[in-house]
Amino acid sequence: TMSFVDLTSPAGLKAFDEYIAAKSYIQGYIPTTLDVQAVTLMGKAPSSQYPHALRYFNVISSYGDNEKSQFRAGAGVPEQIA
Repeated sequence: TMSFVDLTSPAGLKAFDEYIAAKSYIQGYIPTTLDVQAVTLMGKAPSSQYPHALRYFNVISSYGDNEKSQFRAGAGVPEQIA
C-alpha cells in the first residue's frame, strides 16, 4: 500500500493543500481512518501558508477520540498525496 507524502515538509504540505482544496475529507463525503492518519502525521496544525490543509486539520481535530475510532477504513492513499 502507498503511504502519505511527508506531511511535515513544505513540499508534502503543498501537495496536500492542493489535493484537499475542494474536499472536506481525503475520500468521499465522510471521514475515514485515512483522515486520522493524515492529521497524526502532520503532528501540528499547518501554517496559514497552507489554508486548505489548516482548515482540514482543524475539522478532523475537532472529532473526539471516540468518534474517530468509529470512522470507516480508508481505501488507500490517493496517488496525488502518496
